[in-house]
Amino acid sequence: MLYRKFLLLVLGCMLIYAGYKSPYGKYWLNTYILVEGNSFTDQWDKTSVEEREAFRYGNLYILSNLIKNTLHENNINTDTVLVLFPPTKYLLARNVTVFSMPDPSSFYCLTRIRSVWTTSPDVRKANWVVLPGAKNSLTFVPVTNDYDRNRLLDSFSKYTPSL
Repeated sequence: MLYRKFLLLVLGCMLIYAGYKSPYGKYWLNTYILVEGNSFTDQWDKTSVEEREAFRYGNLYILSNLIKNTLHENNINTDTVLVLFPPTKYLLARNVTVFSMPDPSSFYCLTRIRSVWTTSPDVRKANWVVLPGAKNSLTFVPVTNDYDRNRLLDSFSKYTPSL
């Protein structure tokens, strides 16, 4: 009985070792376990929640917070806001390479503000839009009439949103 348990232990260890030595095992280990930038020591210096979330989520968190803070500073009720995100390819065509647009579900999880892409059925209800600014920046402006909204959607129509 003891011999069988020992033999199974040795066989299990050999299989685990062989799995880690295989190309897929190395890829899995380096991709999911030994991820750089996700270790405890990298996050040790970031003591506030804001710093840790900005470190983890990067531009998604920074852009979402900027939009949320802009609305709160201007005393705008976020329940009535529907943000239109242009496709990331549209931004790249306008030389904005720093930011990529978040998907509406991630944006809502971070801010509790509704948003849409250009392919959404509710796109005609959008009353704020993120646009490329000068020198690799973004601007966040209200859309007050249908004429402006239709012009924006026409300029976005050449590009499809992507994750």
